Amino acid sequence: MKAAVETRSLEALTPLMAEGVEEAAKAARDTGNPQFVDIVLDRYCYRDMAQAAEKIGSPFLTGYVRQMVDVINVKSLLRLRRMGKPYEFAARVFFDGGSVEAEKFAQAYGAADEELPGMLCDAGIFCKAAIEELSSGEGGMAAFELYCDNFLMEYIKTAKYIAFGAEVPAGYLLAKETEYKVISIILAGKAAHLAGDTIRERVRSLYV
Repeated sequence: MKAAVETRSLEALTPLMAEGVEEAAKAARDTGNPQFVDIVLDRYCYRDMAQAAEKIGSPFLTGYVRQMVDVINVKSLLRLRRMGKPYEFAARVFFDGGSVEAEKFAQAYGAADEELPGMLCDAGIFCKAAIEELSSGEGGMAAFELYCDNFLMEYIKTAKYIAFGAEVPAGYLLAKETEYKVISIILAGKAAHLAGDTIRERVRSLYV
């Protein structure tokens, strides 16, 4: 990967990711802002994942990518609003590939909280619950991140009831990724000398 990027010999990458590398390099030259490089690469990453899921023909994988993009867009929407970021910046952050087009998230950016669920169609129910979680005052952003991760895990758990197909290795992989995240949270909490109860509150729901 390093050699491909440094030499621009991108044949080993998928066509979408090769295109993403070129656009990210242009963003670095034009803006000098690494944040925009990350945004470009993330956008192409999710496009590539959606294309791969469609090629495999698995409704589970296609649905997972769609839900993941919805969650990421809702998180970005609510975070950037709390940070007071201008619309011009926020409009560049939302991704296509979810159940709601990126353009609709950009259009919803200046709306009131109570208006958002109705504007975001299929992502509206999740957005409403996320707003309530963020506004509860119990844990703030950490609790909000936990809610988002657990929401995706509930979808992943549906793979447990399928004996054969892409769902089996995909569910295993996604479950392992969550386990690694939980281990990281526990170790980081212990390193920061957090109380056991505080660490337990941040631990994500697991596959089994």
